[in-house]
Amino acid sequence: MPHRKVSPLGLIALCVTTACVANGPAEHVGAAQGELARSGPWAIPADVLALAASQEVPMTEGGPWVGSSGCSGTFTQGARALGDYIRDNFPQVTSYGGYSCRAIVGDAQWMSVHGTGRALDLFIPVDRAVSGEANADNSKGDVVANWLIANAEYIGIQRVIWDRYLWQSDDWGDGRATPYNSPGSHPHNDHIHMELSVEGGQRATAFFSGPMDAPVSGGCAALPAVGGVVDNSSTCFQAFGNDTGWRHVAGAGIESSYVWTNAASASAPSNWGRWALNLSTAGTYTVEVHLVAEHAVFDRARYSIVHNEEADTVMLDQHAANGWVTLGDFDFVAGGAQSVALYDDAPGTVVSDQHLCFDAIRVINTDPNAVTDSPADDPLGHGGTPGSTSRVQNPGCSVSDTSSASRGATFFVLALGAMLSALRRRRHNESSTS
Repeated sequence: MPHRKVSPLGLIALCVTTACVANGPAEHVGAAQGELARSGPWAIPADVLALAASQEVPMTEGGPWVGSSGCSGTFTQGARALGDYIRDNFPQVTSYGGYSCRAIVGDAQWMSVHGTGRALDLFIPVDRAVSGEANADNSKGDVVANWLIANAEYIGIQRVIWDRYLWQSDDWGDGRATPYNSPGSHPHNDHIHMELSVEGGQRATAFFSGPMDAPVSGGCAALPAVGGVVDNSSTCFQAFGNDTGWRHVAGAGIESSYVWTNAASASAPSNWGRWALNLSTAGTYTVEVHLVAEHAVFDRARYSIVHNEEADTVMLDQHAANGWVTLGDFDFVAGGAQSVALYDDAPGTVVSDQHLCFDAIRVINTDPNAVTDSPADDPLGHGGTPGSTSRVQNPGCSVSDTSSASRGATFFVLALGAMLSALRRRRHNESSTS
């Protein structure tokens, strides 16, 4: 499988990308979510903070406000290309905008970075479920904001504002976000404000010189050689589709939680889930799914196992199983671009209350010479009833290096490189608002 050129820092893998799945859905069925629901403000994961603290991105403000003659007139080439890329790869971003020839709100002497064409506003619908008020939907927005700062040097991101918090590349040198309380500032509950460096705006960073594959970010660690468990509570799991179609159950399943939805007669998925796999070692692995009998009901559950540039379909009777159930043995390569997905659509008649259980998957290396560590989070042991397997080469997958569109399922999963020493630099108090 081809690999892309990495930045000196490297990147961490996350499960947001376009999957190449036999008979599978378009990726933009619904919003990709790191979690189904979460309360509270933007919280940056520790691994993303570690990356952010190590990166060097020059900060360039808009300069003195001299009127419209000082504005760029439109987005820079880099901002336009990045806006299109984010819109196409993060379906929770409904649109983007942000060019505005104006001074900074609250400081009329200085031009907003919006006037330089290097700033974008990424719009994400608010969440009114808790109090009826317009709250930032962190289940959708955090994954985008985290991706931006985890890849700041690679792309050229100098500032991100989201859900009342500000991150900027020269802020204290430890990569943390700080409360955003500028006079007259927008709470940024319905959009993420982000700024490119001058180099990023000119498409001169490493991100723009490569094939611009589907995005990666922090949170999906590599499994050891023996294999391991990926639970629905992991950031390696994503739930796609309409939030109202998902139900969360606490107190049961692996890690004491799982989610479920209903199967439906349809020609394309409405709600579906995917467990991304990042494997440290190539080999043949047994793939298992964990089911909870209460919501494992549908007898034609369709799984797709993407592995080693193939996509195999497995039809499983969830109603006939409980606990760990084997889908089969599959050859995997090291790294990402591999996954297990479960879809809610089925041909023919589907009666009511045909629940589908989404809990955990487990992969177990069949090589007896693999390291002998026990798979992570494996409280129940091996075993289960095999499903019926239909192995087909996916005719829609291409592994050409020429474009991200032709590469379909290719995650770029890159190891953390040598960490640059973070110098404590002066903190810029000026920041543009949308």
